[in-house]
Amino acid sequence: AGPTSSTASGSISIPASAALGNTRMRVSMKWNAAPTSCETFSYGEVEDYTVNIGNAPPPPPSYCASQGNNSNYEWISNVTLGGFTNNSGASGYTDFTGMTANVTAGSSYTFSATPSFSGSTYQEYFRVWIDFNQDGDFLDAGEQVFAAGPTSSTASGTVSIPSTALNGNTRMRVSMKWNAAPTSCETFSYGEVEDYTVNVSGGAVNGSGAQTSFDPGTAPTPPQGELSIRPNPASDFIAVDLQVQDPVLGIWMTDISGQIRIELEQNDLSRFDVSDLPKGVYILFVKTEREQLIRRFVVQ
Repeated sequence: AGPTSSTASGSISIPASAALGNTRMRVSMKWNAAPTSCETFSYGEVEDYTVNIGNAPPPPPSYCASQGNNSNYEWISNVTLGGFTNNSGASGYTDFTGMTANVTAGSSYTFSATPSFSGSTYQEYFRVWIDFNQDGDFLDAGEQVFAAGPTSSTASGTVSIPSTALNGNTRMRVSMKWNAAPTSCETFSYGEVEDYTVNVSGGAVNGSGAQTSFDPGTAPTPPQGELSIRPNPASDFIAVDLQVQDPVLGIWMTDISGQIRIELEQNDLSRFDVSDLPKGVYILFVKTEREQLIRRFVVQ
């Protein structure tokens, strides 16, 4: 910027290929001419700062689609979880993820889902899932939290939030299907699916699996595993060095938007071909029993 006698402002972009960790930032102001990075000049000032570059945050999970193709005859008209409640009209699928139910890990909450009908009543089956480990699906043990039916009236019961649930926002899916129990990723003829956001507190920290109920005398559990990628940036292949103490539950990579998702096996890590991938930033995830390791790399 310059020449100017007032505040100079603009944007600074951090390239995806920037090395992670601490590095130097130099700010230089020189009278009457543009400074260079290593110059000594007559009038002005130079200031040096430390900048810490971290991994890009992982993209939000991309959940499978599910819906009822026809909601003209029956639909979900109310969902209640603890103190959270929502009334709605007929739709095969509704994204209510802008609405949040707050829950605490290790606690139980009353739950109810109410069907409504345009004419005759029908026998409905309800299922509810919560993605407690925030891995983008409802397939893990304990993530189906409610089941009821057949019924033509309000289905009610209790939803329990496990103490191991990860803190933060995650997805809850409420599904109502006529005449049979729905699965979490199903498209069916009659009924409705609604998605909500659930915010978990008092649970586990994403990446460590350690309980986060605060104890001033207890230090946080440090990561146990190590994950590195070379070369980075890469154009032909990557070699992944993974050192973990616990069994590996899953390995996958996504692009920065989460649109591309590739599942990997451990024997893929020694040499994984990336030559066919579009150029850009990718994130590698390794999930073990106690932690999730994340590393960013660039395909160029």
